[in-house]
Amino acid sequence: MAHDQARERAFDALHDDLVRQRGDLELTLKRSLYLGLLKLYDRLGEGVELAEAAGEPTRRLVEARDEILELLDVEGVTPIDAEGEFDRHWHSAVARVDTSSESLHGKVALVHRRGFVKGGKVLRPTDVTVYRFTPQEVS
Repeated sequence: MAHDQARERAFDALHDDLVRQRGDLELTLKRSLYLGLLKLYDRLGEGVELAEAAGEPTRRLVEARDEILELLDVEGVTPIDAEGEFDRHWHSAVARVDTSSESLHGKVALVHRRGFVKGGKVLRPTDVTVYRFTPQEVS
């Protein structure tokens, strides 16, 4: 009986390891495809911003950008939430902004570029500006 349980635990451990390795292999094989789609997503976003600034229609650009997000979602690639506290695992600080509010220290102030994750692994971190508390000098 104990032998059967040990064998079942070993089988389960091997199965879990195989599933993890299969996911790692898939990510390795498709990583460049995902990053290429993310670059296209970024460029379409820039196009939307430029068109909006020029007062031009943006519907087709927005639709194309949304379709890329849908394709990525089908593959399990999802955006990283950039709200709240800065987290080195998910975010890349590209700038800091001083604040006199201690409660804002270490929080995300602005998102420059969305980050994405697949299966708990970061494909691309979110580029953010982070608040830094700077006490006001009393005069």
